[in-house]
Amino acid sequence: MSFPATRAQETPAIRPSREFRHNGVTDAHVDWITDIIHLPGGQRIMTCSTDGSLRVWDLESGKQIGEDWWDGGSEVLSIALSPDGKKVISGSMDGPVRLWDIDTGKVITKWTGHIGAVTSVCWNQYGGRVVSGSYDGMARVWDVESGETILAIDTWFSNVTAVMYSPDTTMIATGGAGLGENIKIWDANTAKLVANLKGQQVTCLASTADGKTLISGSFGYSISTWNTTTWQHINVLTAGSELTNFIKGIAISPNGRILAGASLDDTARLWNLENGQLIVVPLKHSHLVKVNCVSFSTDGKLLATGGWDNNAYTWDVSAILRDEFRYNRVADTDEFNWVTDVIHLPGGQRIMTCSQDGSLRVWNLESGKQTGEDWRDGESRVNAIALSPDGKKVVGGSNDAVRLWDIDTGKVVTKWTGHVGGVTSVCWNRDGGRVVSGSYDGTARVWDAESGENILTIETGLGARAVIYSPDTTMTATGGIIMEEPDTYLGIIKIWDANTAKLVANLKGHTKQVSSLAWITDGKALVSGSFDYSIRTYFLFSLYKLNALSQDDDQSLLDVHDRFIDQSHSI
Repeated sequence: MSFPATRAQETPAIRPSREFRHNGVTDAHVDWITDIIHLPGGQRIMTCSTDGSLRVWDLESGKQIGEDWWDGGSEVLSIALSPDGKKVISGSMDGPVRLWDIDTGKVITKWTGHIGAVTSVCWNQYGGRVVSGSYDGMARVWDVESGETILAIDTWFSNVTAVMYSPDTTMIATGGAGLGENIKIWDANTAKLVANLKGQQVTCLASTADGKTLISGSFGYSISTWNTTTWQHINVLTAGSELTNFIKGIAISPNGRILAGASLDDTARLWNLENGQLIVVPLKHSHLVKVNCVSFSTDGKLLATGGWDNNAYTWDVSAILRDEFRYNRVADTDEFNWVTDVIHLPGGQRIMTCSQDGSLRVWNLESGKQTGEDWRDGESRVNAIALSPDGKKVVGGSNDAVRLWDIDTGKVVTKWTGHVGGVTSVCWNRDGGRVVSGSYDGTARVWDAESGENILTIETGLGARAVIYSPDTTMTATGGIIMEEPDTYLGIIKIWDANTAKLVANLKGHTKQVSSLAWITDGKALVSGSFDYSIRTYFLFSLYKLNALSQDDDQSLLDVHDRFIDQSHSI
């Protein structure tokens, strides 16, 4: 008996909705476009270029509005719009930071102090201060009214490539080239160092609107997310083997759900920030067009890009997302989202599926047809489901909460909140009294199924994509990805004491994110699946040794605490 199956279709190439050219004919600039922003009113964008100019463009016609904005002709590397939309700040190769009037297109004032190219500029949320970063290794905070340097922060980077204020303006993040510590967080009022973050050399920074997550792009062909409470590394956003050059610019959609990244591999890409997954095929630019910058419109419907071909482009994000659903739709149904998990229900006659469309559905195994109506509670995507040991309840992990469902009624019994990222995995303990959930916020949370209380919160240091109890419920395993050294990411499994949240073991072997976990019934072995296309088995060393599978000499364990041995074989 067959169930509705995914229809294999070839997704067509995505084309920009508009290309911007000077006088509608020649390139938008005579040299690279280095940055791009949307202007107030939603009808215009601004670009800056290594040709020394800033230009304003009409989004409808694709033509330039007015004359070039010039002041000396030095290469312009970055621009940022003031919170009130009346001024633009720019950083240039010659070192000064320039303040421009939007209405006149003229320089209001010029701030000097940097002795190297100014690569990045950012306003605080009130518009009273600007922070700039430079190749001189300094970050400078300027008073917009007086033009004075309020703070001069020596970052100890050889060059500063990215600066930004936290949304509440209490902190400043700087990114650049350091000795392994390539992001530094500073108190925005005192310039006191708050945190050093280890990672790859940083090219760009962004923050979620709530300030809870810092996002960095790097020379390592990837994007990293960081928890701003603990300053722990959460997750790595990649495009697999398709991403072949470093990330030059990033931007977050106004609703906080989509991250856009510009890459020097000729593409821009979109990621779902709630689950860390790619949303669509790459937004491919012309051959050898290195993409420097991305910017969302204030309504999130348009994405603007610019790069090495001297031209700017806009992309219809709404249409792109609709097409993504259409080319991944399920045949013979009206749904446009993937099935994310499936379980068998009591009695052996039914299965249950959950989906990105926000629903749970029950299916008859004999007829292949749906039984009853959809189970729904809001529209948030459902990423994982698990059946209680007594078969009476189902727990579901969604992008907004953990939900407990009643099998007989198909209704939500209760909803548990606490995670600040999408919940990717859920698991019951053996007696059904507890549930563990894993999230892209980097935590695993243990819930009391009766009271709904959060009993334990485990800071995993991972984007916890998989969580599971051991069969005897004494241990909890979490799987995800971690940065071991700058430029080196590993798929990692961490084993925790289920009652104390004490770390028992760190297991390595996978080269990419660990996506799934399962224990052998007797609890003597843990099996893991990964984005590296392999399945690995870890045997409990103190109780059980097995040499039937060949050992990889170079796939050693990391800090095993004498409890696990990797006798794994890539399947």
